[in-house]
Amino acid sequence: MSLKFNLVASTIPVLLENGNGQPSEYELREMTASVRDKYLDGVKERVQVGADGKPSVKKFDGMQADLVSRCLFQKDGTAVPTKTIQEWPSSVVSSLFSEAQKINQLGGTEKEIVDASKNG
Repeated sequence: MSLKFNLVASTIPVLLENGNGQPSEYELREMTASVRDKYLDGVKERVQVGADGKPSVKKFDGMQADLVSRCLFQKDGTAVPTKTIQEWPSSVVSSLFSEAQKINQLGGTEKEIVDASKNG
């Protein structure tokens, strides 16, 4: 059996419209392994383990925007800052977060990400 992989990161085009209907083009990109590891380290800092051994998130502030900012890039190639993403509607951020999870194979819930960070 042999394994074959593509070293080109996955990307998804994203179009966001402002309040005046003006579109802006972005690109959601798969993270490199080192960026993903740094993200998981950050998630680990947000987790506390209870007396029962189960993890729980102790700080949600910026959790979704942190992942999105590591994956979302403007047309000129610059990353969208977390602060900017935090100002967007929650429905937009949650949808981008969900897609960023998929493209980076991070699981479907914050709990799964927390669990992955414990193993990382």
